[in-house]
Amino acid sequence: MQEEPSNAMNPEILGLLAAIGIVKGKPFSPDAHMRALLTEAAAVGNATARTMLFKSRLKEGFFYPDSAWFNPFIGGSYLFLQDGARLLDARTTFFFFGWGITPAMVVKMVGVGSQSAMAFVDSEGKPFDGSKTYKVHLPPGIPVKDFWDFVV
Repeated sequence: MQEEPSNAMNPEILGLLAAIGIVKGKPFSPDAHMRALLTEAAAVGNATARTMLFKSRLKEGFFYPDSAWFNPFIGGSYLFLQDGARLLDARTTFFFFGWGITPAMVVKMVGVGSQSAMAFVDSEGKPFDGSKTYKVHLPPGIPVKDFWDFVV
């Protein structure tokens, strides 16, 4: 943050950072109590975001009812905005597994663009198990002429 201009972040973020002692032009040197609080906050935040991703309650993110397949771009906006409101849970969910984002990632161009779907459970709703083998069944008639990949 010390290398970036202050206007690189919005006032809301700068205020949150200042509340814990991170201020441009000043050293960040939390005392033992603040270090303990920040360590616990990081663990809670990690557990919360992990749960939000792997066991999502965001129904609008699922491609089909009763399906495990989930769209990480809820709201159709790379800014995670819907009707002027920030979709905080959707943004947290996305950024727990992804570091970068671009407007092109949410553009739907069948046969040209990239679309993402993810699933973390099998057909019985059980978390994937690295010691097992799985098969993916795709419906007929899907566009396959360009590029497909699976990340495990």
